[in-house]
Amino acid sequence: MILLAFFWQAAFVFFIGQSRGVSLDKLLRSWDAGWYLRIAGEGYSGSGWAFFPLYPLMIAGWAHVTGMPLAIAGLTFSLACYAAAISIYLRATALDAPGTQLPRGNNLGWMLFIFSPAAWVFFHPHTESLYLLLLCGTLFFWGKRQWRLAAFIAGLSALTKNQGTFLALATGLAAGFDGWRGGRGITRSFAIFAVCGVISGGLYALYPLYQYQVAGDPFLFLHSQVEWRPEMTWASYVRTFWFGNAWQNTNFGSLIHHAFFFVLVWCVVRLAAARPRDLIWVYFALHVGIMPLSGELVTDFRYAAVLLPLWLMGGRWLFQFKWKFLPSAALIVTLVLHQIVLRNSLIGRWAY
Repeated sequence: MILLAFFWQAAFVFFIGQSRGVSLDKLLRSWDAGWYLRIAGEGYSGSGWAFFPLYPLMIAGWAHVTGMPLAIAGLTFSLACYAAAISIYLRATALDAPGTQLPRGNNLGWMLFIFSPAAWVFFHPHTESLYLLLLCGTLFFWGKRQWRLAAFIAGLSALTKNQGTFLALATGLAAGFDGWRGGRGITRSFAIFAVCGVISGGLYALYPLYQYQVAGDPFLFLHSQVEWRPEMTWASYVRTFWFGNAWQNTNFGSLIHHAFFFVLVWCVVRLAAARPRDLIWVYFALHVGIMPLSGELVTDFRYAAVLLPLWLMGGRWLFQFKWKFLPSAALIVTLVLHQIVLRNSLIGRWAY
């Protein structure tokens, strides 16, 4: 299915590129990929500080080693990370380790993930493939209860995307809770949590330290993000849910994103109720909870693309409904949205 998705998207991209006279290089530099490739080639400047460093650093190194142009290096690196992430996840589910029990998923779950609306970012110079690899790596060591390695990889994910800080926090909580369940006491459990925090936090601190050394502001990445929407407040976060912010609209696309967000919330609540002691739900809750911070929900397709276990669980849950048309309906809706979003990404419309 992964190869099918890749070849289908590659053929569609080629067709659109040819019909509109757009070069492959221009397509590969569209959307946030342009920022990452610029940082990889020229370093940080201006609004580029808002983007986290690990992905551009990796593609710059990959381009140097292989001699590829940056855009092609970004594409091939993303594809390699995507394939590696799936491989690691499948290996993790085969372990039957005593830690986090990851869902193997059925065919529907895998189809929902692979053809999720914004899955095109896995085949593009975006951070999602690298982040997915680090997420799967973290969960792999969650399952083996090797918490220090999990914390290290979670720290790397925090250098990749904002959501990585939540993965690091959830990893520390899971490690501490595992110690407490193992009879180590509150003090020992807190010490385990703290060690994980030092490992993940130490890695994450490299970016603020670099910003302070170069620009004199350790939180320049936050200030750069706020510049995109200075009106962002906790009040705007709450108003997001009823389209109460001035920059929101109620167009069909926005309504679809809103509905999708509440489906994600339902999935997280159901997961937490079904497996409260398995703290993987904490990460999902934090990851979904950050989505309204921009005062709108039009990026949630992209934010959710990396939530592989949640897509697999959703596919399994759909089969449990008494209305048997739901699995087919969900797959059809997902495939249609996938195609629409992929086309939008190529013609310059909103693609996240």
